[in-house]
Order: sequence, then structure tokens, then C-alpha cells
Amino acid sequence: MMQKQISFDIRIFTFPVSFFLFYQFIGCALSILSINFTSLITISSVASLLVSFILIRNNSGIIALSTKQLLLTISLIVTATFLFILRLNWGIFDFTCPTGILGITQQISVGKFPATYLSFPEITMNYHQGFLFISGTLSYVLGVQPALALKIAFIFSFILIAFGLVSLFLFHKSKYYLWPLILFILISSISPHNFHDLGLFNYVNVFEYLISNSWPLGLLGIILILFIISNNSEIIRYYYPFLLITLSMSTANATVFSVLVMTLGVMICWNMKKFFVDKTFISPILYFISLALIYIIPKHLPTAFLIGENYDAVQTKFKWVEFEFIQYLKFVGKYFLLINPLTFIGLFVAVRNLRARASQVEILLSMILIIAFCFPMVIYLPNIQAWDNIHKFAIMDIFLSIIIVGFYLKTDKKYQKFIISGTIFSTLCSVPADLDLFLHRTSSNFTHLIVPNAFTKQVINYLKNVKEKKTIFGFKSDFDQKCNENGFSYISQYAGFSFSNGYFPEVFLLSQEVENRYQASKDWWVSNDSFSNRINALKPGDFILLKNEDRSEFITKLHIANIEFLPTQLILFEHFSLFKSRQ
Repeated sequence: MMQKQISFDIRIFTFPVSFFLFYQFIGCALSILSINFTSLITISSVASLLVSFILIRNNSGIIALSTKQLLLTISLIVTATFLFILRLNWGIFDFTCPTGILGITQQISVGKFPATYLSFPEITMNYHQGFLFISGTLSYVLGVQPALALKIAFIFSFILIAFGLVSLFLFHKSKYYLWPLILFILISSISPHNFHDLGLFNYVNVFEYLISNSWPLGLLGIILILFIISNNSEIIRYYYPFLLITLSMSTANATVFSVLVMTLGVMICWNMKKFFVDKTFISPILYFISLALIYIIPKHLPTAFLIGENYDAVQTKFKWVEFEFIQYLKFVGKYFLLINPLTFIGLFVAVRNLRARASQVEILLSMILIIAFCFPMVIYLPNIQAWDNIHKFAIMDIFLSIIIVGFYLKTDKKYQKFIISGTIFSTLCSVPADLDLFLHRTSSNFTHLIVPNAFTKQVINYLKNVKEKKTIFGFKSDFDQKCNENGFSYISQYAGFSFSNGYFPEVFLLSQEVENRYQASKDWWVSNDSFSNRINALKPGDFILLKNEDRSEFITKLHIANIEFLPTQLILFEHFSLFKSRQ
């Protein structure tokens, strides 16, 4: 008896994804024109709808699945989403430090866009702000707290990615349609815990990194490109949609943007023979010109590539020039541990695809994987943190390998046993990291991050009601001002204030002049002169924030500096105190 088939058009996935990608890019692009925020989001929405309609209208396709397949798919997506929410409850990468995405989203939620540094509100951040622009828009339009808007955006993005991965394999009529989502959750690095210099937790898991604001849109962009090329096997039909999606990545994910730009260049060269056979010599010229153009545009938008007098350019050097041989071997060893054995299976498949002249979508996947894998082994970015030099490419390596290996199992059975065995081995290698992730880095506290914790809630509620919000200056500098959830930066961002002590020079590519200005002002309480100058310069909307244990020392300093103050200037809470100006 034949099972009932349920069908749907792939545009129910590709259209919303396209809309969000172009919405965030157009919004970032238009923000440099100082448009009213309501007008900005309106224009961005209308323009994104039009661009998405033009891009997607001819990229239709039907996915058919049985009732059993549908139930399996829904069950897996629901389970995966629940696990993702548990991880999201535990924490969001860079939530209050070092980047402070809560503070960025707070700014956008009140119509301030592009966002600026907490410590330098006059300087636009050289940071991919696309996902945060979407989150800030949700907060602005729905009137919800920025923290809740962030969680909504993360959850919705995850559902789109989960649905997109399964749909992509169903579109290619693969019986392994659940493969990508299962491995997406399970595959992690195999790096041991004694390699502390690899990063905070010494492993990456793509599933987990969807709580990092750049990756949801980055992975959605890749999936959307794969859908479009699946529908258009000729480069002349998919090049410009690919180009536009790549451009949208410049405000969403700098790593994905860089890899896709290089991939586009390689794909043009790969198809050069066809250009000569078809005598379409003008096409590659136009392609390379447009590719150069999208490389230049992001340098003038609020992206990680932003240039100007306040920024240092990203430095690029060849690895073998900067590293000694033994040092290079150590780096390669750490990188290999970070990417999981599945990446090497993916590279094996990628090479076979190129040699066998597989379909355009498989060739594209192969190109992206090889470029993402080789980039950190060849190129060194000396003024970017070591962790950023390596882990972002490891995320791409694992994600692309999951897809490329799944595609290969459908089209070629020659090495099927070897690949399936290797995948099982790769999954077993991921167990230590997975146990750490699901046992120690998840939470069933669904209100965590949405509302401030009890320790800080009193002072945050008071600051939220201040009409004219300016800057908070933290008295004394210690660990609590960094990544602690009881710290000054945490309080400032929930309350919607700039925080003068909350910027960390090693994170951003700001110029040496700006770095020096920060270093000169961050410890303002140390000398009597700088302390006195800071207190006397307080304006309405400025506050000094201090822990109660430091209150007596603060008052002593006021007396030493001969600063007269009124009792009403010092506002006391259970754990913190605020000092405000006389005005």
C-alpha cells in the first residue's frame, strides 16, 4: 500500500532566509546615511522583500515526503530545538563581554544604529552587526527586552537551520535526510583539556556555536546558496544570486564572507573552459569586476572590515613566514584536533568530487571546504586573537563536512562502508566534548539572561528608570567588571548605559591612538588628581558604580580630594552603590 505523500515548495524556507539576510545587510548599508530608525527598518523591509522575490521567484522546487518521514522530521527538529534552548538558557557567547552583544542590542532597541563601543560611544563598531540588527529590530517593534529579543532570534534561526538542512537532503531525494541534523548536534572537536591555549573550553561544536551571533546567518547563507545552485547548475544562472548572498555575509559573518569571496573566484576559474567553449568572454570579466566590488563595499559599512582613522587594518601574513617549523607543526596538530576526523573524510570526498567532475553543488561544497580548511594553515592574522584565527574555520570545516559526506553517500556507494565507519568513529571521538556540553553547559532556567539576576536587579531597575542615560564609570577594576554576571559591565548593558571600563583592547582592531586613550582613562580612580577630575566632570545621566565593600574607600577618596558631596548623591542598594552628579 502506497503511503500518502505530503509536498511543499522549498520557497517556504528560501524566501524567509533570503529576506532576513538582505534585511540585515540593507539596514547596515543604509545606516551610514543617518536615516530615522523607523524609516530605516521600513525601507530595509520593503527592499528586502523585493530583492528576495526577484532572487527566489524562479528557484522553486517541490519536496515530497511520506507521513512517516514528516513525523520523524518534526520529532527530530523539535528535540533538537529543545536541546538548543537548554544550551541557550545556560549562556550566549559574548553576551556581556568581551564584545557585549547585549549592550549592542540595547542600543539598537532604542533606535541607535549602527551600534558603537560601550567605552567609546562616538565610534562605530568594526563588527558584524547584522544578527544584532535583527534582534534589536524585534525589541524595537515588539517592545520586548533586548535579552528576550536575542533569545527569540537565536531560537528562530536554529529552527530555520534545522529545517533547511533536512529539506536540502529531501530536495536531493536522499534517504539520509536526517543525517545532517543528527551529526550537526553530535559532532564536536576531539581536542583534549590540557590544550588550554586552544580556547576557553578547548573544543567547538557547530550546534553550540549557533549561540554566537555571527553563525546563525552565516550557516543560513551557505544553505541558501546550496538550494539555489541545486536549482541552477550553470554558473551564468547562479553567479549573481551567489554574489548577492555573499555580499550579505559581510555584515553577518566575516569568516563566511571571506571564504565565499575566495570560492567565487575559484568557481569562475573552474568554469573558464565553458566560457571559452560558449565564447562568452565578457562573462568572466564582469564576474571578476563584481567580485572586486563586493570585496570593497564592506570596508565602508558597519562590518568587521570597517576602515577609518579609528581602526587598524587586518594584517595578513603567510604562516610559514611567521612560524618556525616546530611551531607550525604544533599549530597544525592543534588545528587537526579541533576539526574532528569527519573533516578529513569530508576532504577525501571533496577531492573525489573535483576529480570526478561531480555536480555543481558538490563541486561548490568541495571548494568551500578545501578553502576553509586551508585558510588558517596558510594565512596568519597577527592582530587577530589566536582563538579567532582557528576556531571559526574549524566550525566551517565540520559543518561543510557533514553536508558533503551526506551528499556523497547518496551518489556513490564505492566507499560507503568506509565513510559510515569513519563517521561512527568521528561521533565516538566527540563524546567527551558532547558530555561536557550537555551535562555541564545546559540549563532548564528559561528566564536566565532574559531578566537580570537577583544580585544586580535592584540597581539595574533603578538605572533603567533614569531618563537621560549617559555613562557608568566603574570604581576599581577587578574580575567583576569583566565576564562575571554580577559585574559592572553586566549591570551597565542591562540598564542601557555606556560603560567606560568595559572595553578590552585585545578584542577589537582599534587604532593605537584609541587604545592609548582607553588605557589612560580606564583606571581613573588610582591617582587623586584623576579621581577628582572624574568626579567633578560628572554630568546628568553619568554615574559612578561601586560595590558596597568599596564604599568606605570611595568616600575616603572623596574627602582626600576635598570633594564636597550631598548625602543624596550616594544611592545605596543591597550589594551596590551609585554616586551621581549634583545637577
